Amino acid sequence: MSIQGISAREHSAAQLPPSYTIQRGDTLSAIARQLGVGMSELLSANPQIHDANRIYAGDVIEIPRGAGNGGGGTSTGGTSETGGPTGGSPAPGGRFDYNRIDGVQGNPNVTPAFISEVEAMAGRLGTKPEYLMAVMSFETGGSFSPGQKNNAGSGATGLIQFMPGTASGLGTSTDALARMSPVEQLKYVEKYFQQRAGSGNGNLSTLEGVYTSVLYGSPKSDPNSTLWSSGSNEYRWNSGLDRNGDGRITAGEAANAVRGRVDGNIDEGGSAIPDTGNGGNTGNTGNTGNTGVGGGYTVHGGDTMSGIAAEHGMSLSALIAANPQIANPNLIFPGQHLNLSGGGSYTVRSGDTMSGIAAHHGVGLQSLIGANPQVRNPDLIFPGQNLSLPGGTSGTSGTSGTSGTSGTSGTSGTSGTSGTGNDGVVGLAKRFLGRNASDLKRSGELPMESWVPNDVNCANFVTAVLQKSGMINWHDNTVAGTASRLKADGWKVVPASQARPGDVCILNYGGHVELVASNDNGKIKLIGSNNINPDGSQQVSYGNPYGNAWYLSPP
Repeated sequence: MSIQGISAREHSAAQLPPSYTIQRGDTLSAIARQLGVGMSELLSANPQIHDANRIYAGDVIEIPRGAGNGGGGTSTGGTSETGGPTGGSPAPGGRFDYNRIDGVQGNPNVTPAFISEVEAMAGRLGTKPEYLMAVMSFETGGSFSPGQKNNAGSGATGLIQFMPGTASGLGTSTDALARMSPVEQLKYVEKYFQQRAGSGNGNLSTLEGVYTSVLYGSPKSDPNSTLWSSGSNEYRWNSGLDRNGDGRITAGEAANAVRGRVDGNIDEGGSAIPDTGNGGNTGNTGNTGNTGVGGGYTVHGGDTMSGIAAEHGMSLSALIAANPQIANPNLIFPGQHLNLSGGGSYTVRSGDTMSGIAAHHGVGLQSLIGANPQVRNPDLIFPGQNLSLPGGTSGTSGTSGTSGTSGTSGTSGTSGTSGTGNDGVVGLAKRFLGRNASDLKRSGELPMESWVPNDVNCANFVTAVLQKSGMINWHDNTVAGTASRLKADGWKVVPASQARPGDVCILNYGGHVELVASNDNGKIKLIGSNNINPDGSQQVSYGNPYGNAWYLSPP
C-alpha cells in the first residue's frame, strides 16, 4: 500500500494532501501508519466509516490535520522505537518489520514472547514468520485474539479460525482454544500446519502455501494452482477472489487478500526460508546445497533452471529433459523437486510399490529412494506421484509391481486384482462398510491421507477408492477439488436416471461426496464416509442423495 508516493517519514503535515482516495488492498491501519496518525484520529476525521475493517476502493477519506508530524509511539510487538527487534532472536537472513502487518502495532496480544514463538515455529515448519503473522492477521481481522469468533457464525475460532472438527482432530476444542493465551494457542497452530503441510518440504515456502493450508485445507505453494473453478459452491462463495474473472480461483489470487493486510511487499527482504536440508550430510540422498549429478534438488527462492543446471554441471536442455513434470522451465517454484540424474521420471500407477518400480527400471531400491527425498515414507506412495529415476527410463505405463501389470485393468502388482470399471469401484468400497474413517485412513488399505480430520473424510475416501481401483491417478481431500478434477479428466454430468454404480455423487449443496452404490429405476443408494458416529466423526456407510445432488460418470 502506498499513499500516492507520500510517506509520513519524509514529508511534513503541510505537504500532505487533505484527502486520500482508497486503493484496492488498502487498510485503515496501514493508511494511518503511513500518515503517522492514530487509528482513532483517522476514524474521528471520517465519521462516515462505521466499520474500520470494511473500506472500499474509490472512497475518499479525510486526512486529519497534524498528520505527518511523527507519531507512531511505542510498539508492543514488531520493532522497537529505534528500529531494533523487540521479541526473540533475529530470524534467519534479516528481520521483517512486523508493524507493517495490519493489527500488530500496539496490540496487547502481539507480545515479544508471541513474536519469539512465531519465529521459532516458522523455523521448525520451514517458512517465514511474517507469512504466519500475515495469515493470523487476516484470519482474526487484526485482533490476534485466541478467542476471535467467525463473524458468519460458522463456529470457527482463534488465530487461524479453527473449525470445531479441526480442533477435535488436534486433540482440543474451540472452547478450550478460546480460553488459551495467544502464545499457548500457537502450539495448536503449529500442530495444524504439521498435519496439513508437514515441515521442511517446501510446502510452506510461499505465502500461498501458508494461506491455502488454512483456507483450502492443504498447501498450494504454486501461485497458479487452481483452488476452485466456476460452477462449484466454493467458487460461488469465494468468487470475489477471482480477480481476473477467468472462472477459477488460484492460490495466488487467494493470497492477495492476505497481502492486502501488509504495507509493502511481504516477499521482499525480511527473513529467509530456513534451510531444512541434510546439514552436514555429504551423502547423495540430500537435495539442498551442492548435490552431484545423480540425485535430486529442491528448488529454493530465487532459483532458475539455468542456474541449477550450471551449479550441478549439467546442460540446461539435459535438466529440462530429466524433468518432464515442469511444464514451463521459466516458471519454477520453491519446494518443487527436480531430478538431476538424467534418468528420466516415472508416474506412479495404482498398485505400484517403490521396490517394484526399482526392479522394473533396473535400479536399486535405495538409489530410487535417494533420488526422491520428497517421498517421506517409501512404503506409502500414491498414483499420480512423480518419481525421479536414477539412470532408468521415463514412463507412465508397463509392468511396475513385483508381479502383474499396473495398467488400469487386470492385476496391479502386489496388491492383486484392483477391480476395473464402475462395478469394481463399488465392490472395493463395500469392503470397508462399517469402518471408521479414523481407523481406515491410517490402515494403509486405501491411499487415504491420515492427517485429514475424522469428520471430513468424504472426499479422502472417495478419491482413495477411485485411485485404488485405477479410475484416477490423483488424490483430493476436498469436494470441490474432486468434482473439478473429475470433470477435467472427462467425467460428465449425468441425470439421476443415468447414474450408474461407481459414479460419483456431489450432494448436500456441494458440501459432501459419495459413490453411487446402486440405482434401481431412479432409487439411488450411495456409499461413502458419512458423519454417523455419536461424536460426529465419519464411518463408511450407505447413504441417500439430498441437497441438490448431481452425478458424474466416467468417460
